[in-house]
Amino acid sequence: MSQYSLYKETIWWKEIIVTIGTMSVLFGVLAFFFLFRSTDPESERVLLFIIFSIISVLFIFLTYYFRKLDIDIHNDGVSIGWAYFKKEYVWSDIEEVWKDDRNAMRYGGYGIKGTYMNGKWVLVYNVIMADRVVLKLKEGKYGEFVFSTKDPDKVIGLIEPYLGKQ
Repeated sequence: MSQYSLYKETIWWKEIIVTIGTMSVLFGVLAFFFLFRSTDPESERVLLFIIFSIISVLFIFLTYYFRKLDIDIHNDGVSIGWAYFKKEYVWSDIEEVWKDDRNAMRYGGYGIKGTYMNGKWVLVYNVIMADRVVLKLKEGKYGEFVFSTKDPDKVIGLIEPYLGKQ
């Protein structure tokens, strides 16, 4: 069956873009400094240049892949994630949905988290300053999947009619 999108949302994670983006620039500047301005022996300068360049590229990669959280609710299920770190659940995998009322720090912070709570594993895709929705899953490693959204009531309203029909 072809997927028909019911709802799409993108949350730009500005804090991660600024934080990690700044660190990539900082390490790039340090790489430049150690190659052209340092008074250390040449072998040490080149080594430090390579190390700081690699770290800078790593931070650029992280900034790019974690800059936005994409949510797609479609007629077959839900797809949520960052770039290659997407989770997809068909309607038959989801037992229940509700708005999350826990403090985000209970999950260990923001980003992609796996945590053990109340006797089950919980997978969390979480950004700063956004409400969250919980999907209770029927089976698998994780008992719950928690994700951030700008409009939890709308997301819950779109998901609920599909539950129990499978």
